[in-house]
Amino acid sequence: MDWGHLNQLSRKLILTVAVMILFHVDRATLIAQDIVPPSVPVTVNKSIIYRLGQRVKSISVTQPEIAEVVVLTPQQVLIHGKSVGSTSLVIFDEKQVATNYDLIVTPDLASLRSQLRSLFPEEKVEVSASGSAIVLRGEVSNEVVYDKVLEIAQTYLPPRPKEEVAPPAATQTVTVIDNTPPTIAACPQNIAVIVSYDQTGAAVSWPEPTASDNCGATLTSNYASGATFPPGTTTVTYTASDPAGNTASCSFTVTVNRSPNCTALPSQSSTSSSR
Repeated sequence: MDWGHLNQLSRKLILTVAVMILFHVDRATLIAQDIVPPSVPVTVNKSIIYRLGQRVKSISVTQPEIAEVVVLTPQQVLIHGKSVGSTSLVIFDEKQVATNYDLIVTPDLASLRSQLRSLFPEEKVEVSASGSAIVLRGEVSNEVVYDKVLEIAQTYLPPRPKEEVAPPAATQTVTVIDNTPPTIAACPQNIAVIVSYDQTGAAVSWPEPTASDNCGATLTSNYASGATFPPGTTTVTYTASDPAGNTASCSFTVTVNRSPNCTALPSQSSTSSSR
């Protein structure tokens, strides 16, 4: 896709975005035990009380900037999410046997949903989580809203490191579809003109209609205002088209009648009729 033309295709934007962050896993511990540690999810800036299956003697958190763990009782710990991400929790029992847990601190999805509904009540954006990731799916009306939704979602994730240029886990897929045709305004009504018997035609003028579209429209016609029309009825058609190939049209007739007398009536007249 030519991203330079993204602003030309803003009627319907089908949005599928996954904003991911890197997980930290203590792989040496996993290999040593050859098991997958149980996961313990907690929302950022919130706390939970987690009950253990063994009596605790000591604990260790690999990345304390992500989560804080405090022992409440020999079999209960208080876990507080400090920053979105993933870290390892190692618990030693009274026999110094270690048990590993994956602490996953997830974004505050409830607050994000509430903020998006408040700012964009007409937009259809679904918010969900995949581990420590935010997943956005749905439809937005234009690229301005799209950029703003991403900007807000990013505030619920930890800032990227300055040295990180293109995080391998960050993916972004955008499909743009424009199915809305242009609109034509002020299409002229049917026009009738009377000329003298010996005239072969008449120059007829009318106010030009206008076309509009969310991506810009081109308006063409088979006859221009001021063209000469022969005796009889001629159909004039205006066609509007946009860059996506959507079209709209309107038509009216120009009727040139010869007067039975030798003198032409001085003016052309317009008559209303349904089109």
